[in-house]
Amino acid sequence: MEPPSFPAATSTAPATNPPAANSGFPGSVYYIAHAQRTLGTQDLNYYTTIPTSQIYYNASTGVRTAVIYNPLATAQTATVYYNGTSVTTIAVPAQKLVSQVIS
Repeated sequence: MEPPSFPAATSTAPATNPPAANSGFPGSVYYIAHAQRTLGTQDLNYYTTIPTSQIYYNASTGVRTAVIYNPLATAQTATVYYNGTSVTTIAVPAQKLVSQVIS
């Protein structure tokens, strides 16, 4: 199912599919569906040096976004790679979630 239509389908889940609503994960499904609608799908050709990160590509807008969480007590610099080649770096404060458009 395409990401833009998926949120509409999941919004009716509680009424039409009680197990989906009571599985313990409906919030996760809702979040992921809406995040993909905004951010796009995972772009597996891109990655960073921080394992708690993901790169998304929105084909509708042509925008690529890095979402990075730094769980450490110190700031980190994430290097973004495209197929093994460094593209940019992003400063990530300690214990913060940042998102940044990658050009």
